[in-house]
Amino acid sequence: MTATSEIRFGPDGTAKVQSYVRLTASTWIRCCTYQDEAPILTIQDGPAEITITNPGRGEVTEEDVRFGRLILPVLGKVTATRYTDRVAVRLVSGQSPADVARHADALAHGFGAMLCRVRSARSGRVVLEFVRRDALAAIVPALPIPADPDLKALPVGRREDGLAWCVRLHGTHVLVAGATGAGKASLLWGLVRAMFPLMQAGLARVLAADPKLMKLAYGRVIFETYGAYAADPVSIAAMLDQAVADMQERAARFAGRQRDHTPTIEDPFTVVLVDEVAFLTAYQPDRKLRERIMLALATLTTQGRALGYAVVAALQDPRKDVLTIRNLFPDRIAMRLDEPEQVEPGASAT
Repeated sequence: MTATSEIRFGPDGTAKVQSYVRLTASTWIRCCTYQDEAPILTIQDGPAEITITNPGRGEVTEEDVRFGRLILPVLGKVTATRYTDRVAVRLVSGQSPADVARHADALAHGFGAMLCRVRSARSGRVVLEFVRRDALAAIVPALPIPADPDLKALPVGRREDGLAWCVRLHGTHVLVAGATGAGKASLLWGLVRAMFPLMQAGLARVLAADPKLMKLAYGRVIFETYGAYAADPVSIAAMLDQAVADMQERAARFAGRQRDHTPTIEDPFTVVLVDEVAFLTAYQPDRKLRERIMLALATLTTQGRALGYAVVAALQDPRKDVLTIRNLFPDRIAMRLDEPEQVEPGASAT
């Protein structure tokens, strides 16, 4: 399913859009809407500027081009689900994704959508994501436990487009940030639930650090059976130190033999699950204990990926001065946050 528009100038100077569309019947009307009402880029002497204009089924009048040259961004693939539409757009010379993002609200209203997101695809291209229905209006029940879990795509919930939300653990580390009540516990338990068959098979284990004694305590028996559980800071530090020792012993055995990890009973995939990591770092009053925990987490996050170790940490405030090793987590999931500075790279508290 593709939709492409191109600008053509006739002998009289009138610009017309020629479209080439191959669509299924269910999305014909929707994709034609995007073609006929595509935003126009106005290029004059200054920076590029977006204006929302309906070119009247592809026709641009002489009045429209009086003060400059009008170019229609070329539409690419259009995909539609029950909840969202995605429109690929090829940018024109002088235009950046930021230019389009500044007009996201206008695009959403212009196309009758609840929300418009602008996502960078590759150089010179963006994807406009129009949310037409709220797929998350109702509580999403727990997903079925997969029979054969994929550690690179564990299903934990539903995305805004209605498709399954999958999180990768193998080969990365994950930082989850969200205010109180944002749903961090649901995500952590979703990960444990999704890989539970691997835990039963001895191919995965979870080392759970629960300094608040709240969210992970319900699964203490599970963690102690298929890994380890610790709650007080001293016990957590000892558990992390042991994880570092086990990881380095594995590294010594892997050295010169293999570069990637495949879960086995002898060398299972190990998830270090830390709830409210700030309690152990920024808010830990014992300086020596705090430094010991930070050193263990830093060692695990810098050396563990290729050895089958993943650190999943959750906290409420993800700013750099709260978690100084934030940059060691390649994957970061932001849920509901309280302040704009909490999602800005390098921002610090004031």
